[in-house]
Amino acid sequence: MLWLVTLSSQAFASLFCLPPSLGAFNFSLPTGTYAIPRDTPVGTRITPFTRFQTNTPNVWTCSETTSVYVGPVYQSRRASAGMTYSEAGKIYQVFNTNLAGVGLIMQAGSSIPNGVWYGQWGLESANWESDGAFSQTFGFYNYTFGAGMAFAFVKTGPITPGTVSLSGAIAQIGMSERPIANVSNIIPVMVTGNPVFTVLACRTPNVTVNMGTHRASEFRGPNSFTSSVNFNLALNNCPAGMNTIKYQVDAVTPALNATNSVVALDGSSTATGVGLQLLNGSGTPFPLGSAQNFSGYNGGTGGSYTIPFRARYYQTGTAVEPGKTNSVMTFTMTYL
Repeated sequence: MLWLVTLSSQAFASLFCLPPSLGAFNFSLPTGTYAIPRDTPVGTRITPFTRFQTNTPNVWTCSETTSVYVGPVYQSRRASAGMTYSEAGKIYQVFNTNLAGVGLIMQAGSSIPNGVWYGQWGLESANWESDGAFSQTFGFYNYTFGAGMAFAFVKTGPITPGTVSLSGAIAQIGMSERPIANVSNIIPVMVTGNPVFTVLACRTPNVTVNMGTHRASEFRGPNSFTSSVNFNLALNNCPAGMNTIKYQVDAVTPALNATNSVVALDGSSTATGVGLQLLNGSGTPFPLGSAQNFSGYNGGTGGSYTIPFRARYYQTGTAVEPGKTNSVMTFTMTYL
């Protein structure tokens, strides 16, 4: 009699983990209200990092039959803001939030058997990523692993004042051998906290200067000038909390004598042979196109302020022909 014996084999994964002890990681975002100067550079971290948060070092209990490295792996569920942030040798991918101009960065760290925590590192992309891992010759049985995270916010563009609200999972953490493949026992990362962002700036109304009427006989030849007219640039309702206020004046019409801050009249003018000269409050030519610090601002109290200026007509040609005289300059305020 002939017996036929069929033999079959089943391939087993070398990493096996019991169901994780958590249904979700629950972490906290930075909370409170953050007042950000309007012109804070893009790419600046605008909140502190939260503390490094760990639910428990014993989230996954796993066994491995080989000597490969094993550990938690991390993946963001937020869309990239298209930029990275670097600090203390770490690189972070910046992820979008619901608030324009405010991006989220994530820091991660893993615990390996015996409760050893690897140093925190930044999530650099939207792919699965890892840092700490554990290996033992011939594998191991029922060793525990954990994970933790910290968070901060970075400016990604002009900030729309409002509240950050992140619903659903912002990331997920699972277990994998190295190199990363077949991620298993994935746990969503949920966050609480609704930080509020405000934008700090003064109110600066437009300034129209009435230069009055002048006679051509007031000029005595090239580089002579009329009497000056005083005016102020108003900085109203400046909030407390800014570090620096800068102001800059730029010519709209061509500069005729940059050293003496003289600009040409605009196209609506009919007079010839003259330009407009801008002076500071002391009567010295004010440098055009150069940012100046406003030293009068009190960051502790805020308030309303004025910056004094003077303006006058300046002879630029060999002769002056009477007529209408208008010109335009732009004031740019920077709040840091």
